[in-house]
Amino acid sequence: MDYYQKYLKYKDKYTKLKELRGGGESESEIAIVCHCSKLKNRHPQLYFIYKDKSIPMKKIDENIRYVDTSPECRNEDSWAKIDKNSLMYIWGIGCPIYQSYNNSKIIENILFGAHSKLKVDGQVYFTIYRDVEKMNDNIKLLELFYNICEEMSSVYTFKIVELSHFPYIIYEYDLTRIPEIKGYYVFTKIK
Repeated sequence: MDYYQKYLKYKDKYTKLKELRGGGESESEIAIVCHCSKLKNRHPQLYFIYKDKSIPMKKIDENIRYVDTSPECRNEDSWAKIDKNSLMYIWGIGCPIYQSYNNSKIIENILFGAHSKLKVDGQVYFTIYRDVEKMNDNIKLLELFYNICEEMSSVYTFKIVELSHFPYIIYEYDLTRIPEIKGYYVFTKIK
């Protein structure tokens, strides 16, 4: 059997395997920010959760990097432990962005830290919640993001992406909370 015949025979299995490993992205190109890796009792276990319900939820691999500047995590999980230009996706999980619209330093620090670690076209995701009580916070935060993007327009673009456009998300096990997610604020590195 020649190479092409083998490819045809196994291509569907290979595609399914890629999906099971996080949508085909290499987990070594993903980082989680605002979440500790080792302190499971402080932060919940995270999973790949797929839009396609035929693909089972999968615990994230140890190849994913973490960045958390809290005193409990900073020695273990820092930007310094991540190579430059090595990441495509940085997921903000539990970042205190909704408390930061009066102080943009939290978001700016994340974006500055992420910039050198991202490849060109790499992205940083922050969750948009549906919660009606947070709508006012969403508006204030969106204004802040646009201001930050204006200041950082030479290195990032900014857009809002609806949840339906993601083949998977990284989230904690409590699936009952997923309906709270409307989409993501997305910063994309342009240079």
